[in-house]
Amino acid sequence: MTHIQNVDSFTQVVEFCSGFGGVYNPGQTNLQLPALRKQLEEVRMQIELVKVAKAQLDWLVNERRYVFDQLPRLAARIMRTLEASRASAEMLADARQYVRELVGKPKSRPAEQPASHPHSQLAFTSKVDTFIKLIEALQREPLYKPNEPYLQVNNLMAHANGLQQMNNRVDQARTTYRFAIIKRNHLLYLDFYSVSNTLWAVKKYLRAVFGWGSPEYNLVRKYEIVKPTLRK
Repeated sequence: MTHIQNVDSFTQVVEFCSGFGGVYNPGQTNLQLPALRKQLEEVRMQIELVKVAKAQLDWLVNERRYVFDQLPRLAARIMRTLEASRASAEMLADARQYVRELVGKPKSRPAEQPASHPHSQLAFTSKVDTFIKLIEALQREPLYKPNEPYLQVNNLMAHANGLQQMNNRVDQARTTYRFAIIKRNHLLYLDFYSVSNTLWAVKKYLRAVFGWGSPEYNLVRKYEIVKPTLRK
């Protein structure tokens, strides 16, 4: 059962409790209708925040992949320009090594995994580091003097800074998403007054008031919160 289905189960029970009118009158404050409605509103809002955070993370991950996919072409143009400048053999060897590292792409992953797996992030971080090393090598080569703005050292460094900022935005979005999941799980399953515990208590109260097998209790008996396997 999904988180949404669990919230739907809780919603149905809250609606039935409201329909019972004054007969539903538990002494525990957390089981009274205002508290139930507030709890339902809070968990619905948190479910939505998880969706928004996931969508933002996916968008940033896809944007970053597109931008980083352009690096091999840029690195190849830098290499050709450096070769045309008649740079030293040592400089060309160093630059070729950096270019070979940049041409390798991070392994693609299914859409749901970038949010939880750190290895893809490490691969992008490594590419920025390699790109900066290539730029620093160009700074030491006096013969590297391209007229094309996008190949000039200062603009290449600005591009590297932009790549690093993109990595930082993905990191921040991933953190926001993970904390949204944690809060959702606490509200639904882990807190002492979680939705799961509240639903259990409400059903116990209704069974006490109406009795097992009563039409009123039968309305809510089938509704349950099934706790899924939560990611550690």
